[in-house]
Amino acid sequence: MWAVAEHNQNSLAAFRRRVHWRADPGKAGGGSKCHGADGDDLEVPVPPGTIIRDRDAGEGAAPIAELLFPGARHPSLSNFPAFLR
Repeated sequence: MWAVAEHNQNSLAAFRRRVHWRADPGKAGGGSKCHGADGDDLEVPVPPGTIIRDRDAGEGAAPIAELLFPGARHPSLSNFPAFLR
């Protein structure tokens, strides 16, 4: 799951309406104990200038990521929306 700064995004309003973000699970493995194909990465669009913080970190703690410019990307945690401030 990736947070991606998109130039056409101007707010985080999508996070109010969409609670769960899920990536494609990939393909099942075949016979003979084969592993399946990996799923595609989920890219969550955010506006440039988005700062991702750990909600449990103390006041003044460094941010996890700052997506300041369009195209900036950050690999995120599975519970990413809870980390947006």
